[in-house]
Amino acid sequence: MQRSWIPCALVSALLVGCGDSGNVFVEPPPVPVTVREARLEHIAPMRAYPGRVEPIETIQIRARVSGFLTERRFEAGDLVDAGEVLFIIEQEPFIAGVKAAEAALADAEAARDLAQVTRDRTRQAFERSAVNELEVARVEAEFKRAEAGVLQAQAALETAQLDLDYTTVKAPGPGRISQAEVDIGNLVGAGDATLLATIVQDDKAHVYFEVSERDLLRYLERAGGRTGEARGKLDVGILLADGSRYEHRGLVDYADPELGASTGTLTLRAEVVNPLGMLVSGMFARIELTEEPVERFVVPEEAVQRDLGGAYLLAVNAEGVVERVPVELGPLDGRRRAIDEGLDGTESIIVNGMMRARVGVKVNAMREAGPDGSGSPE
Repeated sequence: MQRSWIPCALVSALLVGCGDSGNVFVEPPPVPVTVREARLEHIAPMRAYPGRVEPIETIQIRARVSGFLTERRFEAGDLVDAGEVLFIIEQEPFIAGVKAAEAALADAEAARDLAQVTRDRTRQAFERSAVNELEVARVEAEFKRAEAGVLQAQAALETAQLDLDYTTVKAPGPGRISQAEVDIGNLVGAGDATLLATIVQDDKAHVYFEVSERDLLRYLERAGGRTGEARGKLDVGILLADGSRYEHRGLVDYADPELGASTGTLTLRAEVVNPLGMLVSGMFARIELTEEPVERFVVPEEAVQRDLGGAYLLAVNAEGVVERVPVELGPLDGRRRAIDEGLDGTESIIVNGMMRARVGVKVNAMREAGPDGSGSPE
């Protein structure tokens, strides 16, 4: 049987390798985190609500007489003034109607004048005993009937003139006009008041939003105790869909008189100026209502963590170990979050490095510099 020989030098090298201490596990250094103490501060809490934009006033322009549409004097989207002519409906039939009513009035006035002369002469004859009392009563009745005929003819003339005026369709108020709903040459007003166009007043806008019963109680306290008293006392900020802040603030000018039975919320309405037309009807926006300043423990919003157990903060204890601190969140003021419960002011809250910190793990905590919580570690 042939034996295989292993060189002694190789055996010695293997034995030395087995005793090498270079593979011993070395624990990594603690991860660095930045901490700060929770501070009591006066903040003006701000709560946000989803809202929708609606115009201050929407006016539907409808045909009030029947006829063919002959003119349109605007372009879709134009700004129009009150009294500006928008449409013309064929006028010839109505001009003829006015002339016929004028003729009927002239005829009624002539009949009245004749009846008046007859009445006066009959009275004179009665004084001479030439006619009896019954004849006087008859001519008096004829005169009153003739007067009534004049009044009726005058009313008919006014109606005919109104119908003629209605053929010139004017803007009842200022605003931005929609596209025409009916083309030139179509018959309008036949059987119904045909919709011709819509004017939206967009130099101001209404923003509707709903608040919970709990929030409502706080706002009522500020407003004097009644929903109606909120008018003119609560101002709001508006965030647009792209996250930008609308440059003008609004003022609450209406509150529903009762809570919604199914939602338990109250609808409020704010009025805001809209000189550039940036607030379009139907647009969604976030409404921010600022509350009265309160004193609370405050931490950066970025330091707040959330899971199925609720909101919590990560803090470093005296041994440098990360702990979970459950908290009750208060309102948000910009990027600062008020903490209603869970802190006593002695905790070292992790404000930077939360992604690397783990509960129960030791970390290298560095205190954040600067009185406002900004700056480099000490």
